Amino acid sequence: MQRLGILGPRGTHSEAAALKLNEFLSKKFEPVIYPEIFEILRRQIGRRLCSGGKFA
Repeated sequence: MQRLGILGPRGTHSEAAALKLNEFLSKKFEPVIYPEIFEILRRQIGRRLCSGGKFA
């Protein structure tokens, strides 16, 4: 199952929107809550560097 980074904490609009989106997608994802957007960006940049320049 793929993961989707969202801004926390739990119970925010970000989490509600992600859960609603998950209802409409055929391929489900697991929401992963991060405290700030910089953490999400940092992890994505790290994944890009590790995957040869492409977002995985």
